[in-house]
Order: sequence, then structure tokens, then C-alpha cells
Amino acid sequence: MLILLVTACGPTGPSDECKAYVGCYELMGTANQDLRDTYGEEGTCWQEGTATAQTCTTVCKKGLESLKKAYPNAGC
Repeated sequence: MLILLVTACGPTGPSDECKAYVGCYELMGTANQDLRDTYGEEGTCWQEGTATAQTCTTVCKKGLESLKKAYPNAGC
């Protein structure tokens, strides 16, 4: 009998916080490729290890909070 064990080696995609952060910019029509290249589905945040992913998630969380305060009617 052959048993395969698959383990995760780190982040595989954007955190919920970063999905919301990019999504907010998209709602406002101001998302750009640099933002997507960093925090989006294939962003560098998710390719450089767990520590980088955690830092990016913190940045996204704080950024989203700032966007909500600055643009409360944006729908974020």
C-alpha cells in the first residue's frame, strides 16, 4: 500500500486581509499592476516564505483600515 503525505511548505496564496485590501482598491478603480504583483493571487508576498507573507498580511490589514477611514463610502 502506498500512502502519500502532502504538506504545505508555506503560503499558497493571498491572505484574506490582502484579498480585501486589493479588492478595496479595485472597488475604487485605483488598483494597479504593482499592487497585484505584490499582494494579489500570484504576488511576491506568497512566494518568499512565511515571514514575508506575515509581514504582507500586516501591511494589508493596516492599509485596509486606512482606506476605510479615508474613503468610508468606497464600499470596502
